[in-house]
Amino acid sequence: MKFILTILISVLSPHIISAQDSVQVIINNKKAAEAAVTAGQAKSELQIKKTGNKKAKSFMIKISGKLISREIYIRSLQVSGDSSLPIKEIKNKPGCFSLSKTNTEEQLRAGKSLSLYLLLDPANPLMAFPSKRIFLGNLVMK
Repeated sequence: MKFILTILISVLSPHIISAQDSVQVIINNKKAAEAAVTAGQAKSELQIKKTGNKKAKSFMIKISGKLISREIYIRSLQVSGDSSLPIKEIKNKPGCFSLSKTNTEEQLRAGKSLSLYLLLDPANPLMAFPSKRIFLGNLVMK
């Protein structure tokens, strides 16, 4: 019985581990925050420190996992705060979104919490795949 249980655990554990998606906040080419994305999550918070990131030259969000491996979707990132703006994916970098030219950093410094959503739209409008909106987490600077 123990033998069967150990075999089941060893076979199923790589599938459980690889199924996890993650979101990283990268400021000046350094990882500032990271969080795991799971289906049906209620709250996930990406906290960035104010002190170490005062002068950000580059501000990126990087998403990795199964959410990015689907080539039938066009991906964009929606940052919801005072206003909701979609940001297109960087060409030739799947899962990377640049926030450098937006007012996101100013809103974070003002103490506002921003919600991040991944928008998945079919690459071909004639395809019968539905559009999806996946909550990634709240972005907060403390």
